Amino acid sequence: MDLSCGENLQNSGHNSSNSGRTMDMCIAGPDRALDRDPRLLMNLLTLERVHALHTDYFQHVQIDIQPFMRKVVTTWMLEVCEEQQCEEQVFPLAVSYMDRFLAQRAISRQQLQLLAVTSLLLASKFRQCHPLSVDLLCAYTDNSVFPQEVRQWEVMLLQRLNWQLSVATAFDFVEPLLARTPWGRTNPLVRTHALTLTSVCYTGKYISNKEIV
Repeated sequence: MDLSCGENLQNSGHNSSNSGRTMDMCIAGPDRALDRDPRLLMNLLTLERVHALHTDYFQHVQIDIQPFMRKVVTTWMLEVCEEQQCEEQVFPLAVSYMDRFLAQRAISRQQLQLLAVTSLLLASKFRQCHPLSVDLLCAYTDNSVFPQEVRQWEVMLLQRLNWQLSVATAFDFVEPLLARTPWGRTNPLVRTHALTLTSVCYTGKYISNKEIV
């Protein structure tokens, strides 16, 4: 059994020249033995069902928020993650947190970006060694969201999620599926396109357990 570490430790804690933020460049590569294990996909599907949304919160929970508003804010979240070079799992995890919250509690449209900022903060804390800072995220909102608000909502979001932050996202399925196809690893563009398509789906106007529009 090969237990060697494949991470590039020399790139750990790299500082971005644009923002001065410490970037997470020390990322482990795919585990080929794990990706081909038949239990992996079954476990991912089981975990996905646990936190799947079984209701359209635009019809049953939210009064002031419309589907197009979700598309706008998720597109903004994706742009922040891309500009800050976040790990791939940060964006889908943040959207998952936001959707699970919206399925439980009605908020006003003025609070939607605050929820998005808080979700990004939590997802980056959970997935990155160097999370996005509160001040940086507030700056991305043109300071329409205040740091103290984010800290208050962080506690509320954790309570609404019942502290269950480890959830399966569509990104978790990319590596196992590519590992099971003969062409999945031969062309790196295939993986890039798969992740891009998945990101676009997460910014869809409507998401439930049935469809994405």
